[in-house]
Amino acid sequence: MYLIFLLFVLFGATQVDAQMPSFSISGTISDSLSGEPLEYATFMLFRAQDSTQVTGIATTANGSFTLDSLRPGKFFARVNFLGYETKTLSNLSLNREQQKLNLGKIQLAPSGLSTDEVVVQGERLSVEYHVEKKVINVAKQNIAPTGTAADILAQAPSVSVDIEGNVKLRGSSNFTVMIDGRPSILDANDALQQIPSGTIDKIEIITNPSSRFSAEGTSGIINIIPLRRGANGISGQVNARTSIDERRGADFTFQRPVGKAALTLGGNIGVGRDPGTNRSETRTTFDDLTTTVRTDGESMGMRDNYGLRAELDVPITTKDNVVFGGRLGSYTFGRNSDLSTWESTEQLPAQVYTLSRNRTDRGGKHTSAFANWKHRFAQDDHILTFDANFGGRDGQDEVTTEQFSESGQLLSGVRTEEGGPPTSRLEVKTDYVRPLANNRKIEAGLSSQFGKFNSTNDNSRLDTVSGNYVPESQFSNATDFSRSLQAGYGLFSGELKSVEYQIGLRAEALDRKVAEQTSGQSVSLSRIDLYPSLHTAMQLGGSKQLSASYTRRVEHSRPWYLEPFISWENNYNVRTGNPDLLPEFIDSYELSYQTKVLGQFSSIEGYYRVKHNNVEMLRSVYAENVTLTQPANVGSQFSFGTELRTDITVRKGWSLGISGNLYDQRVNGDAQGRSFDEHTFAYDGKLNSIMALTPTMKFQIDANYNGPTITSQGENKPSFTANLGIRQDFLNKNSMLPCKSVTYSAQVNANQRRSHPAFTVMSISRKTHPYSRSAQATLSTISRRSVTHRGVKIQVKTTNSLP
Repeated sequence: MYLIFLLFVLFGATQVDAQMPSFSISGTISDSLSGEPLEYATFMLFRAQDSTQVTGIATTANGSFTLDSLRPGKFFARVNFLGYETKTLSNLSLNREQQKLNLGKIQLAPSGLSTDEVVVQGERLSVEYHVEKKVINVAKQNIAPTGTAADILAQAPSVSVDIEGNVKLRGSSNFTVMIDGRPSILDANDALQQIPSGTIDKIEIITNPSSRFSAEGTSGIINIIPLRRGANGISGQVNARTSIDERRGADFTFQRPVGKAALTLGGNIGVGRDPGTNRSETRTTFDDLTTTVRTDGESMGMRDNYGLRAELDVPITTKDNVVFGGRLGSYTFGRNSDLSTWESTEQLPAQVYTLSRNRTDRGGKHTSAFANWKHRFAQDDHILTFDANFGGRDGQDEVTTEQFSESGQLLSGVRTEEGGPPTSRLEVKTDYVRPLANNRKIEAGLSSQFGKFNSTNDNSRLDTVSGNYVPESQFSNATDFSRSLQAGYGLFSGELKSVEYQIGLRAEALDRKVAEQTSGQSVSLSRIDLYPSLHTAMQLGGSKQLSASYTRRVEHSRPWYLEPFISWENNYNVRTGNPDLLPEFIDSYELSYQTKVLGQFSSIEGYYRVKHNNVEMLRSVYAENVTLTQPANVGSQFSFGTELRTDITVRKGWSLGISGNLYDQRVNGDAQGRSFDEHTFAYDGKLNSIMALTPTMKFQIDANYNGPTITSQGENKPSFTANLGIRQDFLNKNSMLPCKSVTYSAQVNANQRRSHPAFTVMSISRKTHPYSRSAQATLSTISRRSVTHRGVKIQVKTTNSLP
C-alpha cells in the first residue's frame, strides 16, 4: 500500500508541471541500414551563439527522445551512439511560432562503413554497452564458435564458460536465463546449451538488473533475443553444421505476413559428442582409516536436442497488439566413462585394481507458451501491458556404475533413477509506464508466480548371483515441492542536467513447502523481502559515459537442493539435499566508464559484490570410501574487481576484441564445526581476432583463459580454451540466392580441480578434452534496397549472416 500511495503522490505532483507551457525538441534515432531504433543513443543540444552545451538525453527502447522545459533560441545538436558515426544537426530554432520542434527520424550510419563502387556494407560493434546492460550482436560472431548460445557467451564480457559448456556470470552459476524477456522453464545451463547460435539475434547481459525484473538470480540475467525478420515479405534463414567429431545440427527461422499479422516459425536439431579424459584422486578418512582411490580413463559426453517455436504478432488497433507464442522440445544429456580404478589404504598399501563403467543419462521434454497484450496511449512511451507465461517439463535421470575385475568379471553395481515428471510454472504480470514532464517517468507492475515440482528417487544395487538390480527401499523416496511468489515494483526516473537516474523498489512475498511422501514430514518457508535498485548515468560529451548502479537480488534454492534423502551417484559418492536452506542474497555495486581512445572503443568497469547466506556444496565422509555431498549455507562471499574491454580496428578488415577480468574473491564462514575461510586473486582474459584474408574469406582466433577460483572447500585450477576458424563465402552476385559459407574450426581445452587438504575428504581431479574440429555450412538471406543520397542512387546491401 505504501508503494502505491507513493506512486500516486509522485503522479499528482508532476501533473502540476505538466500544465506549464514549455519549449521542446523531440524525435527518434535509428540505424540507417536496418531501420532498427537505437536505445540509449545520445542527443546533445548546444547553443548556436557560443557552442555551450544546454542539455542532453538518451533515447528510450523505441529510439525516441523528448527535451522539455527549454528556453527559446537557436541551437545545433550532436547525435551519437557507440559504434556509429556522429551526426550534427544545424539551424534548430525555438520561438513563439515554433514552441515544439519534432525532428522526425534521425538515422545514424554504423562506424567503419566501407564503399565498393555503389555497394555500402556496415557492421555493428560485437558488444554494445548500454546503461543497464551489455548487448552481444551475434551476427558479429561470424566464424567461431559455431554451436550454441553457450559457445557465443564464451567470448562475452562478464561471462566464463568451462570445457563442459557450463556458464558462469561474474564467477557464479546463479543467474536467470530469459528468452525474449521471459524466464526459461529449463535450468540456466541446459537452456543455453540447447539454443543454436543461428537462431539468435542478440544476447543481453544484465549484471545489475533494475527492480522491474524478477529478483531471482544473484549474478544477474542473460536474455536471449531470437532472430526475427521484417514483416514486409517472406523471409527466412537456414543453418546446417557438421563436424569431424560428431557435432552436427541444423536450425531455421522463417517469417511471413498473415494478413496484417506477422508469423514467425523456427526450429533446431542438434547432436553432440564430446570426447575427453578423466583423472582423479580422492582420499577419505573414516573411523581413523584413510582410503585412497585413483581413477584414470576415457569419457564421452552426449548432448542431443531438438526444438520448435512459433510466434504470431497480431495488431488489433493502431494502439493495441497481441502476441501469442510457444515452444516445445526434447533434450538428452549424458556422459559414459570407462575408468581404471586403484584402491588402497594406509594399513594395506597394496593397490586393488578394478575397471569401472559409469553411465549417466538425463533428459526429458519441455513446453512453454505465452500471450502478451500491449496498449499504447496517445503520449509516446505511455504503455500498459499484460503477460501470461506457462512452462512445463518432465525428466528422467539415470546413473549406473559397475565395477569389473581385471579379468572382466562383474563385481558390483549401483543404479540411481530420479524422475520429476510434473514440473510446471505459471506467471501472470502487468506493467505500466507513464512519461511525465521534464523527462521524468514512472513505472509500476504486479506479478504472481506459481510453481510445482514432484520428484521420485529409486536406488538399486546389483545382485551378482542373479545379475539383476534389486531396489533398496531405505534409499528410495519421493518429494513434493511447491512455491508461490507475489511481487510488485515501482520505478521513478528522470534527469538532472547531464545526469540520468532511476530509483526502484521491488517487494516479493515467498511461500515455499517441501514435503517428503514416505515420512509425511514437511518444511515450509514464508518471508517478504525488499529489493531496491539505483542506476545513474552521466554523459560527458562525445562518446564518454560514466555509469553507476546498485541492486539487491536473491537466489532461491533449486528443488533438488531441498530433497531430504540420500541418492547414490556411484559406488564412491552419494548426495542429499537440505530442506532448511535459506535463500542467498547479494548486494551488488558497479561503476563503469566507456569512451574512445585513439578512435578505439574502450570500457572499464569496477564492481563489489557481497553474497549473504552463501550456499556451498560441502563434501564429507558418508561411509568407508564413500563421500557425501550436501548443500549448506556457509557464511558470506565477497568479490571486488575490475573488468576491461577494448575493440580495436588494426586495419581495414582486421578487428580485435580484448577483455580481461581481475577480482579478489573471499569466502568467510563456518559449517559442520569447521572454518571455511578462503581467499584468492582471480583473473581471466579473452581474445577475439577476425581478419579478412580476401573479400570472401575470413580467419578467426578465439582464446579464453580462466584463472583459479575458490570454493569453501577448495579451488578450481586455471583452464584454457582456444578456437580457430576459417570461413569462405560464396555469393552469386547476379541473383538473390542466399550466401553459402563453410567454416572450419579446431578447439583445445583443459581443466583441473583440487579440494582443500585440511578436510577429511581431499580430492584432485583433472578433465582434458582434446581438440575438436568442425565444419559448418551456413545459408543466409540477403536483402537489397535502393536509396538516393545527394542525387546519386546507391545500392545498399545488408547481409544477415549468423554463425
